[in-house]
Amino acid sequence: MKKILPDQLKTKTLLLGRWTIKQLHGKNVLYTTNLGSLIKFHLQASPVLRIETLDNGNPQMPP
Repeated sequence: MKKILPDQLKTKTLLLGRWTIKQLHGKNVLYTTNLGSLIKFHLQASPVLRIETLDNGNPQMPP
């Protein structure tokens, strides 16, 4: 399995919107404040794709 880190995502994908690398909960993550921002990529000859996300929502607010 090959793992692509947030800084590699910036060069290996097409990011639409304002994206930045930010540290949240002790991890470097690809982060945007804009609703509607996209990450576009083309996956070829891979039986599995796993995307890890971080729930950074406020537990006192609706999801």
